[in-house]
Amino acid sequence: MNATKTAATSTVATAATTATAAAAATAATAATSTGTTPAARLPARLVWPLLLAAGVALSAWQWREATESPAAHGGHSHLHDDTGKPARLYAWNADQAARITLSTPASTLALTRGASGWAATPAHIGKAFDAADFVSLFSQARSDRILSPHPGESYGLDPAAMHIAIDDAQGVPLARMAVGALAPDGLGRYVQLPGEAQIRIIPDYQTRAPLAAVIQVNP
Repeated sequence: MNATKTAATSTVATAATTATAAAAATAATAATSTGTTPAARLPARLVWPLLLAAGVALSAWQWREATESPAAHGGHSHLHDDTGKPARLYAWNADQAARITLSTPASTLALTRGASGWAATPAHIGKAFDAADFVSLFSQARSDRILSPHPGESYGLDPAAMHIAIDDAQGVPLARMAVGALAPDGLGRYVQLPGEAQIRIIPDYQTRAPLAAVIQVNP
C-alpha cells in the first residue's frame, strides 16, 4: 500500500513538473524564433492550457501529500484531526467526569464530584486544586508527538512521576495516563497511555496543576 501511494505521488509530481517544463519550453521556442520575450510573443492559446495543466497537477500532488497518514519526522509522528490540530486523546466531555485520582509512588489525592461541587481527600488540597477547571482542560488533551522509546531511557516514567485516573459516575474509566519528565524544550511533557509502547509528548500545561497538587500532598 505504501509503495502504491509513493508511486502515485511520484507520478502526479512528475506530471506537474512535465507540464510546467512544457510551458517553459514552448515559451523559450517562441522567444528564440521571434527574438522577443516569451511574454510578448507567445500566443495566449498555448500558454494558458499548459499553465492550467501544471496548476491542476500541482494541486493534486499537494492534496495527496496533505492526506497521507501520519508522517514520521525524526523518530516521532505528528497526528492531526480534520482541522489540522493535534488529535484529541479522549472522546469524553468534562461533565462526564465524577472522580479524579492523582497518585504518586508515595501518596494519592482523590477528588469526587458531588451536588455542591468537587470534594478532595485530603480535604486541605481542595482549595488549591480546581478540579472542574482541570477536567475541562484535560478532556481536550491533545498529543503533540509520538516517539518510540530509546533503550535505557525512562523519560521519567519508570516509575512515573504521577498517574492520572478519571472515571465517570458509574466507575467507568474515562482516562488513564502515566506522567513523566519534562521534555528538553521545557514546553512538553512525556506521558504514556495504557496499552501503548510508544511515548507521547503533550503540552506541559495540561499536567501542571495536578502535579502541583500532588507535590502539596507529598512535599
